[in-house]
Amino acid sequence: AALGNESLEAMLAFDGGFAIDELATLVFDDSDARARQRVRVMTLDDVVAEAGRKLRWPRATLPGVFLLKLDIEGMEPAVLRSIRGSRSSVKFVTFEYAGNVWRESLASVVADLHGAGYFCFLIMPERLLPVSGPFWDPIYELPMWSNLFCGVEGDPDLASMVQLHAGAVGLWPMLRRTYLQSIAGDDGAPRAFAEARALCVSLGDD
Repeated sequence: AALGNESLEAMLAFDGGFAIDELATLVFDDSDARARQRVRVMTLDDVVAEAGRKLRWPRATLPGVFLLKLDIEGMEPAVLRSIRGSRSSVKFVTFEYAGNVWRESLASVVADLHGAGYFCFLIMPERLLPVSGPFWDPIYELPMWSNLFCGVEGDPDLASMVQLHAGAVGLWPMLRRTYLQSIAGDDGAPRAFAEARALCVSLGDD
């Protein structure tokens, strides 16, 4: 089965020799020489419901998803947008951006996630770099591949995840070059994430 935004059957292009990174995808064109196979496409709700049945979930509602990890070769935008209408809540999501596979911009997906209540970060070796709302910059689409991490805006656990990734203890420090250029770049005062972001947004609007 494959993951998508609709429950249906579709053709999957795949490389049987496991010779390339993109082993299989629902996103391909007629020039793609890979073999084809018809597969079942499941939505996020389908997958969660099936897991609930296997785990004998006792409630009428679907179980929530703590972390949704997506590396589905071009179908990420469709599945990410389906989260808004999902019957199962998603706390955190991480996904791969592949500029050579995606058929739409990263900017539009990040903006749609923000509209759905998710704040996203570019995963960097030493920190999570905020990219949603006023923090977006077209430069983030230049790398061929990158990975992003998103969480529900206002969730205190999101701030904790940012701190853990940065190795910070206590309140998240306003790290150099983390925020809007020339606004908070050299301010080392420790602040909670929501406070730091609000400060940057406020200064950015002035």
